[in-house]
Amino acid sequence: MSSLASQKSRPQVVVCFCEGMTGFKRFQWIGSDSWADRNDVVEGLEDEAEGSFSIRIHAPKVPGFRDYYSNLNPENNTVNPWFREFWQQKFGCQFAVSKEDKNNENIRICTGNEDLDKEYKEDPKLSQVINSISVVAFGLKAMYQDRCRDNSTLCTEMLSRNGTLLYQYLLNVTYEDQFKQSIYFDSNGDPPAWYDILNYVGVRSPDEPYAEVGSFRSKNMYGVEELNMTDTRNIVFFDRSSILPESVCSKPCGVGQRQRETIACCWICEKCMDHQIVNYTTNLCQNCSIGYWPDSTRSSCHALPHETISWSSFGSVLALILATVGMITTALTTVVFLKHNSTPVVKSTTRELSYIILSGIMTCYAVTFSILAKPSSVSCFLTRIIPPIAFSIVYSALLTKTNRIARILAGSKKRILTKKPRFLSTFSQVVITWILVGIQCVIVAVGVLQEWPSAGFSSHYLPYRLVLVCSTSSGSFLTPFMWNLLLISLCTLYAVKTRNLPENFNEAKFIGFTMYCTLVVWIAFIVLHMGTVNKALTMSFSFSLSASIPLILLFFPKLYIILLHPEKNVRASYTTTKLIR
Repeated sequence: MSSLASQKSRPQVVVCFCEGMTGFKRFQWIGSDSWADRNDVVEGLEDEAEGSFSIRIHAPKVPGFRDYYSNLNPENNTVNPWFREFWQQKFGCQFAVSKEDKNNENIRICTGNEDLDKEYKEDPKLSQVINSISVVAFGLKAMYQDRCRDNSTLCTEMLSRNGTLLYQYLLNVTYEDQFKQSIYFDSNGDPPAWYDILNYVGVRSPDEPYAEVGSFRSKNMYGVEELNMTDTRNIVFFDRSSILPESVCSKPCGVGQRQRETIACCWICEKCMDHQIVNYTTNLCQNCSIGYWPDSTRSSCHALPHETISWSSFGSVLALILATVGMITTALTTVVFLKHNSTPVVKSTTRELSYIILSGIMTCYAVTFSILAKPSSVSCFLTRIIPPIAFSIVYSALLTKTNRIARILAGSKKRILTKKPRFLSTFSQVVITWILVGIQCVIVAVGVLQEWPSAGFSSHYLPYRLVLVCSTSSGSFLTPFMWNLLLISLCTLYAVKTRNLPENFNEAKFIGFTMYCTLVVWIAFIVLHMGTVNKALTMSFSFSLSASIPLILLFFPKLYIILLHPEKNVRASYTTTKLIR
């Protein structure tokens, strides 16, 4: 029983020959006709036996027997020599009492008028007793008529001693009893099977512990086997419910599950992985190739669609709006500067470097469109080379500008100017800027040649989805930005050195604020790019934010003066007589 209970398969109906409490409350029990409706079988085990089934040889009630039995008494039933003894035993009395016991108060005298109907309970096998007697009578009659035609007493005495001969005649008895049952015997001496199906409900109904819920006949009146369940709604099973329990060794496996055999005709269902199909011929899980995914039946693989970043998604729309607004703002700023190109406020910014910075900012905004475009050889190439070069244009010009201011400041601190600082002219500044940008171009070119940019599928989503991205390693992509980070760091250093300039030279302070904010954004960008999955959106927002910082902090104050306070756009606002030390 312990081995049965440990099985992972799910049979719940067991036929066994067992004793005691073995296996109760684990299986649906079905007892043979030796159990039938006996209470002694389940005595003390009522709770464990609840919901079990047993069979009882069909025994219909004998009509009129109760009335006949109730009217019997010692006076009218003298044919039965044992009836008076039965009467005395049933009522605990005696018909004849010796002289010695006449005065014994513990001995009751039978009156013959005691009530047989009191505590009457008819034996369900009464009809079988009647049929048994009838079969013997029919057998004796047939044997006597066949063997003793001369009615001799000697023949009768001889036959009464020959049980084997009588048995042969009993096997040939055939008749229909008073209950419309066909009585006959097969070659083994067995009558036709007719069983009542009983359901034990002793816990729920102690007064009537066995409920008759159906019947079975090996041959009905038409000679056909018949199972008839008459009270299925009130049947109680071993789990105390009326739900029919399943009795199978193994249930069919579901979609995406394979059968692993344990014992003959039994199996355990094992779930295949999400990217696997089930080979129902070999009962094995098989991987779908990269780029394929199981269908709904998990029996074949179908090609996955190629996914790209959707421009209609919230993140993409926001990034594109930010880039578009930035480009428009940069273009308007450039137009305003060109229109007021000869004014002091524009001249004070070193016009040529300012236009270089604006071109770099415009390119930083525009690169968002190539980043969010469908990955291809062209878009991935542009995404790889434009951002580092565009930012190097911005930060190279800023570094050149802050370096010029720092050198002018350093020269002004000297009491005796022995030598005029070199490369302070506008042409020199532009050349230095493009030399720094050229270094970045070389770094980018070397990186591209080592790992050529191309479109591929993101390994993060495999094998579930095919998301098309620019397949570039984080190291190859971020290496050129280290040069930009160096430029930012040097700009920050020069901004700190020039922090004490007079207010009318406050562009150095704005450059300082720009570098502080940019440094924070770039550190955050590098960390996010290494850890995030959606690198395209991370780059788009980071680049637009990095471009917005110099646009807002360096150019908006100039636009404020040009457009709203033109009275301050005079040369006097950008000269000083204050000694700088």
